[in-house]
Amino acid sequence: MRSIYITGLKRHTGKTVIAAGLLGTMQSLSYATGYFKTIQTGRNSSLFITDEVFMKNVDSNIKTYTSYGFDSEQCPLLGAYNAGINKIDAPKITKDFYENITDVEFCIVEGTNGVSSPITDKLTEIDITKSFGIPLVLVLDAKKDTIDEVISGITYIRSHNVNLAGIIINSFDSDSENIGEKYFPQLVKEFTGVDIWGCFPYFDNYNKIGADSLIAEALNNFNVEDIFGLKISKLN
Repeated sequence: MRSIYITGLKRHTGKTVIAAGLLGTMQSLSYATGYFKTIQTGRNSSLFITDEVFMKNVDSNIKTYTSYGFDSEQCPLLGAYNAGINKIDAPKITKDFYENITDVEFCIVEGTNGVSSPITDKLTEIDITKSFGIPLVLVLDAKKDTIDEVISGITYIRSHNVNLAGIIINSFDSDSENIGEKYFPQLVKEFTGVDIWGCFPYFDNYNKIGADSLIAEALNNFNVEDIFGLKISKLN
C-alpha cells in the first residue's frame, strides 16, 4: 500500500479537497483507495459535512475511517475536553489506521486542524504524523498562508525529523492582483527548497464541485506520480 500524510499549517486550507481529488483520480483509474481522517473537528457547524462524507460523495468506493470526532472547532486537545474525553489516545490513531484501512493500493491519511495543533497535553499533530512513518505532503492556501508562516511551519516540521516530501498549493490564482498570492509558489520554493507538486485553483464553494470536475482539476494540476512515489502505467 502506498500512503501519504496530508496536513496544513491551519484549518480550512483545502486538505480534504486535495485528498478527494487525488483519491478520486486514483479510484477513476481503477485503483483501490482508502482515506483515514485522524481527528475530525467542527461538527457543530450548520454547513458542516464530515470529511468522510465528502470523500464518499466523490466516489463511494473510497474506503474511509475516522478515529475521533468532536463538535468543537478548537484544537483536538480542547475538543476532547469539551466532549468529556479525558485524553486522546494517540497510539489508538495509528492502530485504527492499520486495522481499518486494509486491502487498498493507495491511501491518504489526513491530519486535523494544523501540523502544530495540540492533540494531548504533550503532543501536537506532528507527533501523530511521525508515528505513521509515511511521507508528509503539506497543503498551503495561497490566500490564507503567508510566506513567513510557511517558513516557520516548515522549520517546525523539520525539527521533528519528519519526511516532508512535497507541497501542494491550494486556492492559487496566477493572475491575482495580490503580489503575495501571485508569487506565492515561487517564494515557497525559493525559501524552503521543498518540491511543489501542483497548484489547485480557487473555488467559492468546494462542496459544490462535482466529482468529475474535481478529478479533472487534479489530473490537470498535480503530478500524481510524484505524489505517490511511483510510475502509474495508466497515466502514460
